[in-house]
Amino acid sequence: MSEARLSLAFEPAAHWEDTLPLLDDAICDALERGALGIAIAAPAMVALGARKTFPLSGIRVATFAEVLRAPLYGAVVVCCCVETGEVRLAAAVPEPLDKSIDDGEDPGQGKSGTLFQLDLFQAAGIPQKPATWVIRVLLNDSVSNAVTVVLEPTKSVFRDPAAEALVLEMLNRPVMRALHPRPSLGPGLPSYEMLPESPPTPTEAGITLQIKRAQLIAEKPELMVRGSFLVRVLPRDVRPPPTQDSARMRGPRATGQVPMTLLAVASHTPGAISTPLVVPTYQPLQPAGDGVTGSGAFTFDYCQLARLAVQPHTLFLYAFAGTVMSNVAACAMVHPNQLHD
Repeated sequence: MSEARLSLAFEPAAHWEDTLPLLDDAICDALERGALGIAIAAPAMVALGARKTFPLSGIRVATFAEVLRAPLYGAVVVCCCVETGEVRLAAAVPEPLDKSIDDGEDPGQGKSGTLFQLDLFQAAGIPQKPATWVIRVLLNDSVSNAVTVVLEPTKSVFRDPAAEALVLEMLNRPVMRALHPRPSLGPGLPSYEMLPESPPTPTEAGITLQIKRAQLIAEKPELMVRGSFLVRVLPRDVRPPPTQDSARMRGPRATGQVPMTLLAVASHTPGAISTPLVVPTYQPLQPAGDGVTGSGAFTFDYCQLARLAVQPHTLFLYAFAGTVMSNVAACAMVHPNQLHD
């Protein structure tokens, strides 16, 4: 892949105007510079009430071979809320684009560019209420730049500090969630302990995922997911100090919980499978900025949470905790028929 950087940026007001000429110019510039990849742009702020749309614009520049291997129709827009950790998804392209390259032909050495535009209020169902969202686009193992967008009321809207304080208090009230997947009652999986096979805990905010790079599709499929994390723990997910009664309980006691979203993107089909996780942290929480962070690990069989397709494909896994995204972990699923001549 070229080292030239693919980028996209508009003047703030341009996001609500006709951006097609700007996107065409960005594609032409990328083709001239040899820049490949996916780039997105969105306004830094959307004034609720004054603006009826949440515009996202993007371009994808790729070789002809890559266009055939991973069409843009499979790209997923991932929207992460800073305040709540909620994740919402949308298709970057709602329907397959007309093919300019025939599957049976040699694609050659050329490159092409494609543009896409969405209203995230409609496409991702993002609520029209104050919040901060971080947006990315995933396509197999390719990830766009991230853009941060603040949704806030217009200046003409009366903002009552008492109401805002109540909303913040409600958001920070403790929430008790069941761990998911539910841990084994004894030795075995799922496990939330740091095991010898677990990846090292990140030294800075992040999530590390590990899966087998390739494996056979079996009658009883199994795909072990191993991960470790160091992420922000929201106030509502911090567990209170142990009481005299809780101190008598067996086993480790969680200091906090981390809701995560596991996204599975398959090479043979568009879209993504979203699986919610609730992972505990047993380590002491550490101060970080105006909040705290927690670390931990998890190991589970993905096939106990979602069904794998039986046809050969490559599965790409991502994990999100709030606005933190993991590395991409890829596994080529090989059918036994592929082993025969």
